[in-house]
Amino acid sequence: AQPAASAKKSKGGYEVALQEGSGALGEYPSAAGTSSSGLAVGTGPSVAALPRGGDEVAYVTTSGRLDLAGPAPSPAALPVAATSSSPAIAADYGTGYAVAYRAANGSLMVLSDSGAVDDTGRTVAASTSPSIAALPGGGYEEAAQAENGELVLSGRSANRSSGPAVAAGTTPAIAAAPAGGWA
Repeated sequence: AQPAASAKKSKGGYEVALQEGSGALGEYPSAAGTSSSGLAVGTGPSVAALPRGGDEVAYVTTSGRLDLAGPAPSPAALPVAATSSSPAIAADYGTGYAVAYRAANGSLMVLSDSGAVDDTGRTVAASTSPSIAALPGGGYEEAAQAENGELVLSGRSANRSSGPAVAAGTTPAIAAAPAGGWA
């Protein structure tokens, strides 16, 4: 089971996104309540508070498509994602966001709010999920467990495999450091 995702809003409060028992995307305490879109079994949503208000939720649908819910305009064509992995979303310090996800072929991909899709050249192990952080100086950094079990980093600050092995079936987390870089 995937945990619910939450984000702190810039003007206080919070937003929680979760997969309801019916399989629908639920957002609380949003006025929208729930979405009729179903989430792929075994996946969870990710939510980011947008700097100018509102929040954006990324999730994988039952048909295997990456989908977005929120006030930001969504790209016209959303990509196919692995149904065994959950996406991660981060809002930058301006107005945009980026979504890291595992493509159906296992590649670590990043979808920008403009609709551009970047293949990082890295892979994500089956049944694990990537994470993403917006960096204070701009850009993003992604972390994932590679198919060989290594921690892989991709983004503005690093694009490499790192030495430590990641426990099988787990997902690394990444956060931006206030002075720049990531932790």
